[in-house]
Amino acid sequence: MRYLDLDIRSPLRHLSSGQFISNRCWTHANRKLNSHVLLVMQEGTLYIEQGGVQYEMNPGQVMILFAGESHGGFRECEGRLSYLWCHFQSRGHGEKLLSEKEASARLKHIQDGVYRFNYSDRVLCPEQFQSQDVSRLVIQMRQLMHIANSDTYIRYAADYCITSAMIELACQYVDAYQRDKTARTPAGHGQVKRFLDVLEWIRVHRIEPMTASSIAEKFGYNADYLSSLFKQNTGLSLIKYIHDIKIAQAREKLVNTDMSIRQIAYALGFQDEKYFIKLFKNNEGMTPGSYRAAYFRTHTNKE
Repeated sequence: MRYLDLDIRSPLRHLSSGQFISNRCWTHANRKLNSHVLLVMQEGTLYIEQGGVQYEMNPGQVMILFAGESHGGFRECEGRLSYLWCHFQSRGHGEKLLSEKEASARLKHIQDGVYRFNYSDRVLCPEQFQSQDVSRLVIQMRQLMHIANSDTYIRYAADYCITSAMIELACQYVDAYQRDKTARTPAGHGQVKRFLDVLEWIRVHRIEPMTASSIAEKFGYNADYLSSLFKQNTGLSLIKYIHDIKIAQAREKLVNTDMSIRQIAYALGFQDEKYFIKLFKNNEGMTPGSYRAAYFRTHTNKE
């Protein structure tokens, strides 16, 4: 895998963005562009090749198609397919394409602070990545499309939006790298592995009713100890972490579906719609209805 190393002292240049939707068999065109393309998968499987490597892109996965390099479909996509896309360019401040070895050499300095000091004005984005919080990227892409299709008088608004999305991607990757590195150390492997299992279980079951006590019981923890462990590793209490996961899912449903607010609340395990609205407002500073209204302008291309 390769990595796009971008200088962000100036914003990236947004060219175009939108959502691709197909409800029939379809194969991605073979082409070479003078811009990079960010893809965020939502539904179905996209079969695409770049640099001689074939990728099967599934929901939650993110990919960068590199400028000046040929890419295209290697297999027909079947059924419904949906992904968000954005064409962008850097502004010529030392853009680089790094190999796995070059990227690893940089990332190994994360723990000692050298990475943050030396590379604070750059972002390192992987060619392909499985996001553990794709809703954050989806929301940023929706905001980008909304701004790009609005009559805004701020010239660089969309540029800063795509820059923010790439920063989010880079941060998610670095966080995943740190978790993986910690889990592979002999001293921390057992405890970290167990804690990551709890995080993954919450993610998979986020639409179900759950409490701190029920999760602790499932994994054989004392509820107070598990809450303390969450505070130590995430900076959040366990119940706050659960709520944040559910609200993140709610944000995605608000901008990607026509479900009513009541339907979304029930789908996420909330039996009280008013409590869900109150919780959402506390987290986001606005009601679910206001949040949905903020992201209604998009560009959609279909096949």
